[in-house]
Amino acid sequence: MDELNEFHREFLAEVQGEADAQGLITTEAFLEKMGDILDEAGELSSFAHCYHEGTFKRKAVQVDGYGWDADEEEGTLNLVISDFHRDAEAGAIDKTEANRLLSRLVQFVMAALDRDYREGLEESSQAYALADLIRRNWKKVTKIKLILVTNRLNKSRTDAQPVGKIGEIPVTSNVWDLARIQRFIEAGQTREDLVIDFAEDFGEAIPVLRASYDGAPLEGYIAGIPG
Repeated sequence: MDELNEFHREFLAEVQGEADAQGLITTEAFLEKMGDILDEAGELSSFAHCYHEGTFKRKAVQVDGYGWDADEEEGTLNLVISDFHRDAEAGAIDKTEANRLLSRLVQFVMAALDRDYREGLEESSQAYALADLIRRNWKKVTKIKLILVTNRLNKSRTDAQPVGKIGEIPVTSNVWDLARIQRFIEAGQTREDLVIDFAEDFGEAIPVLRASYDGAPLEGYIAGIPG
């Protein structure tokens, strides 16, 4: 943890230095840096800023950036929300809070598809441009990826998970936390090991049959998982 805190202090100093050099506030500089990291990591392409907060049907709406490539055959709409903190010591974010932030991106998509909400936005604003982009390209969207970027430590076991669907379009979420940022910057590692605890997450373990003999150098097991 000491090493992570040291990296965090250096990272904050770098973000502040870039903010001073470019005349930005630190939250903007953080998002600018994360946009470069996401692009370099192949997480998204054509990253663009889009700062917007609001309310739709009494639920919080927020988006800080997005990525959409009209020429991309996969049709993935990437939406980014930022969670930046200036504390010198690295804080933590749990699954509940991460999901709460990510849900604001879902609400933005729903709001973007609502005519009254779109028409209530300033036509010259970034939010209107993104909402209109979503409306015009909705039939081309085949997947929505929600991305949370934070300089806190993700306490959840995984960085990516399915969220559900908006209409018939599958939605996944992805978290870039401090530890993942450190790994990428220092070693170029972009993915965490995926660990699923079936007993905890789904209420029961998967039954298996032992497929190795006593004394075998490696133990083997057979399991069946419905598709």
